Amino acid sequence: MKKRLKTAFALLLCCALCASLFAGCSSGDETLNLIYPFSGDVTSYDPQIAATQDDFLIMENVYEGLVRVDDDGTVRPGTAESWEVTDSGRTYTFHLKQGCKWHISDAVKELMGENFAPDVTADDFVFALQRAADPNTQCPLFSSISGIENAQDIQAGKKSVSALGVEATDDYTLVIRLAQADSGFLNTLATAVAAPCNRAFFEATKGRYGLELKYSMFNGQFYVSSELDTSYVLSQNKSYSGPSPTKVTRLTLTINEDRASITENLLSGLYDAAFLSGHEAAAVQAEEEGITALPYTDTLWSFVFNCSDEFLANSNIRHALCTSFGQADLSETDYLQTATGYIPPSCMTGGSAYRDSAPNAVYTQDTQNATELWEKGLEETDMSTVTLTVLTTSDMEEYVLEVFQDVQASIGKIGRYGSGDDAQEIDFTMKTEVLSESELQSRVAAGNYQLAFMRFQATSDNPYAFIQSINATAAYSSAGTSAFASELQTLAGRSSSEAELCADCEKKILDTYSVCPVFFETSYYASAKNVTGIQFHAGSGRVNFCNAARTD
Repeated sequence: MKKRLKTAFALLLCCALCASLFAGCSSGDETLNLIYPFSGDVTSYDPQIAATQDDFLIMENVYEGLVRVDDDGTVRPGTAESWEVTDSGRTYTFHLKQGCKWHISDAVKELMGENFAPDVTADDFVFALQRAADPNTQCPLFSSISGIENAQDIQAGKKSVSALGVEATDDYTLVIRLAQADSGFLNTLATAVAAPCNRAFFEATKGRYGLELKYSMFNGQFYVSSELDTSYVLSQNKSYSGPSPTKVTRLTLTINEDRASITENLLSGLYDAAFLSGHEAAAVQAEEEGITALPYTDTLWSFVFNCSDEFLANSNIRHALCTSFGQADLSETDYLQTATGYIPPSCMTGGSAYRDSAPNAVYTQDTQNATELWEKGLEETDMSTVTLTVLTTSDMEEYVLEVFQDVQASIGKIGRYGSGDDAQEIDFTMKTEVLSESELQSRVAAGNYQLAFMRFQATSDNPYAFIQSINATAAYSSAGTSAFASELQTLAGRSSSEAELCADCEKKILDTYSVCPVFFETSYYASAKNVTGIQFHAGSGRVNFCNAARTD
């Protein structure tokens, strides 16, 4: 999103940093200012189209849905103060607390009038869920609400959004009907996809809803008060009257593109909390420094093939490589584990971890078959010299080289292919090129690579959204997967469970031989010394600060 007021930010950040260091030093303090680093990848303030981890971070704190979910999984009241589940788990009736208000900024008043001060009502949730089901919205998390009655037909264009199984029987009573019981549905209602949307305000923005602060309206414990070049500032929402008020006065989300400084700033207390990758967390002595860390496995490391490359365009070549890769020695690390599919363990479906019941979706090493496929691919490509360059980050190069060893020991030993007069020599070598993660991603996005060892990190706990993120990357330059997106859409249109849909999608990716899963990585949400109460939702990017506190 467009950033502004760069000069003014220098003074604001200085004040925020000083306030954060001294806030909470005594019981008489009335302010609590926190600082949290993020990448600044904010695409919109519209919760129905939230897609990035940073989107979900902001939505978690500026909107309140029908319910909230504690760290232990307990569902608590949000905007709804009570609810009943009937009809064998298929009908949910929510009773909203009366008097819950939207935060009305000066810009909203200018657009809607000085007297615009609506309650948060049942229709706000009807409209939000209808928008999420509408194919024109292109909601990234549609699959999580696809179990609502008629949602799949609406997404497929067979029915209008008015047919969705949601109804406001009065201003403060909402009824949601599911096609079939879903034990995890209440958890879904705590996420951005089900955050409320005021119909009158949405229509008044004329297609600009959430694109700028003046076209946004929030009902959570915070509201976005400033959007600057190097930070987003969330301030306490004085209009909030729900069950979970916050004592945090201001939350500064500072844009930090220097990953190396995050651990240092967390240890010093400059940052109150931070997301750490596995190798970053390994460098932190949590017990000695007083840092608390919550582990969760949300990242896939995989080889991504450029199917437009002259050599790798051949599916037999890709297939041979995928089935000849070896295993790296992971005994010296506790944050990497061998992948059992594409979707990481942090993703959930039906209230449970998807991977717990999903079939494995990985390639099995088969050197004999790989050799036959390799020779066939060489004959089809008719090449005599091949140098395969693999892009990798410095922290992963050692593992990449280990995985390569079996390739060199099997298909890499083949010096001739073909028979008789058609026999031809082949000179094959593999090498790595070490880049920063941002440089690697830019090269892949531009199609300027052959093979890349890159990570896919879950931006939500929705498994189908994760599958879509893999497709988006592989499709940059993969002629061999040009039909893959349409195949996913066809699968999504089936009347199957989300788990079945995702298992089918994993199988489809395997069949392209364009993305080879290798490792899952455990990441960590870390809180600085003396900081408590920050709620981390593993794998989703949702970090809730409403109960945050700082102790002496």
